[in-house]
Amino acid sequence: MRGSLSSRPRRADRRLIITPDHRYFVGGREWPGNTAILRASGYGHGFGTEQDLARGKAAHSATVYFDEGRLDWTTLDRRLEGYVAGWVAFRRVSGFVPKMIEVPLVCNRHGFATRPDRVGVLNGRGAVVQIKTGGMDPSVGPQTAG
Repeated sequence: MRGSLSSRPRRADRRLIITPDHRYFVGGREWPGNTAILRASGYGHGFGTEQDLARGKAAHSATVYFDEGRLDWTTLDRRLEGYVAGWVAFRRVSGFVPKMIEVPLVCNRHGFATRPDRVGVLNGRGAVVQIKTGGMDPSVGPQTAG
């Protein structure tokens, strides 16, 4: 799949539209995203409670602020400190350098769309990194190819 992901659809007149419920549309046609593909593959039952999803969204936002150099640790909710500290430790220990943060991408070759948490450089190579705040649900392996 090297080189097959793009931040825009193949034709300039076809905009990528993402709905709040993570559905992707290009040229009026819905393209499957990670969640839809995982559900169709039988992994759609363990995405967590509303509270889990809210925590994940808040932790993701905080890591975005950190990566952009805008995180104010004095205003960070104490319940999120461990998640952000874990992300900071991962960045420090691994040397991962994010190049794109939650940028919507389409794969014209395979016909899907996604919004990875981070795309960057790890050990001198391109890498896609997903930030997780929940347990090791069975969908984590297929989503992260690991």
